[in-house]
Amino acid sequence: MNHLTRVILYTSLLAISCSLMACENIPKRDYEDFKSRTASLRPDFGSEPQEQNSVLADLRGMWLLNARLSAGIDLGLRIRISSDDWPESLEANETHEFKAEIWLDRQDPNTEDPIVIASPAPQLKADGSFTLTANPLVLDPESLNVTTEVKAIVDLESFTKSADDFCGVANGSVTVPLTLDLQGSTFAARRDDQATLSLDQIATRCQEGEAGEEAGEEAGEEAGEEAGEEAGEEAGMQEPMRPELPALARDDSAPRDISGHWLMNVKLPAPVPLKLWASLIYTAPNEDLPVEGAEGGLIDGTLRRETDPINAEPLVRFSSPVSAEGTFEVWMPNFVLDGAIRVEGDLLIGGVILPTGSVEGSPIWCGEAAGQARSPLMLDLAGTSLYALPWVPGTPAPEDFPNTCPSDN
Repeated sequence: MNHLTRVILYTSLLAISCSLMACENIPKRDYEDFKSRTASLRPDFGSEPQEQNSVLADLRGMWLLNARLSAGIDLGLRIRISSDDWPESLEANETHEFKAEIWLDRQDPNTEDPIVIASPAPQLKADGSFTLTANPLVLDPESLNVTTEVKAIVDLESFTKSADDFCGVANGSVTVPLTLDLQGSTFAARRDDQATLSLDQIATRCQEGEAGEEAGEEAGEEAGEEAGEEAGEEAGMQEPMRPELPALARDDSAPRDISGHWLMNVKLPAPVPLKLWASLIYTAPNEDLPVEGAEGGLIDGTLRRETDPINAEPLVRFSSPVSAEGTFEVWMPNFVLDGAIRVEGDLLIGGVILPTGSVEGSPIWCGEAAGQARSPLMLDLAGTSLYALPWVPGTPAPEDFPNTCPSDN
């Protein structure tokens, strides 16, 4: 199966979802409108919060928190909880105020400032529950390996399990240029005063004992298998309609050897910059063994992010036939791609090889795309375009870098 389409959509939506988290300058009415319009597209998590046991315990110290946001984004945070004193008990209507400073998990709290301090100040309740509000929670591009900054307003509704563990659910919203509800997000945190833990040692949700966990895993696997079978049957009966793309062939387009490294500048139907690194090998057609639809040969390649090191594993490997006019198309219906963001949708990519376009006068390739993303958000991908130039990995992108095919004049 060809994966070029999958990775472009995956990375595109990763960049989009990561840039969705912007400031809270959107009126609450607009956000409620969004939630109302998209209610049918989100899972029903119920109107009541999940019941959790909670105890009162001294939480002062450093914590490592592992979160799984509902958009599929894995997020690690370090949290310092501090207070001059800590109550041994509280009356039912009493609360205790404390301070919570938050860093990204890769940061050093001893040398770096927190990215946010929980505000309003968290209030510890008599049962040990509390809410940490990160407003805004800012993730730089390096955090998720994308090209745009992430901002969100997140409430971590927490339940104390012991003096060394708390967990809970996360609510809030991701905004700009699109809005995404975080309902259904979960997290867990463990005490890490000596900074010896890693995220893979921490769950992403509350755990209620080994027996419950094992039973939950079994039930989850069984339910997942059944759901997968149902989804497969449904997808088989409801084949998505393949979208139409404009003809990309031109008088001067033709198959050419485009072996080498390329930097792709992708223009999405949202104001989000995206660049990908493609490594291609072109194979000329075999006249003795012609292949219908591949009269122009075959392109094999890999895709990485622009910022990946030279020895990074590719995101995907792909193959695509080339027509006699130097064009190619890749259709990917009903696909699911798991990663930092789970992507579901249908997409058609069309490309064309042109004789010149780079500053050295060498061939370039460009294209258009159409389709529909269904998860983690609904997005019409019509109007997506891309432009690729020969590139030396690790060097800066050209300052004047097109993102659409040149005019055919």
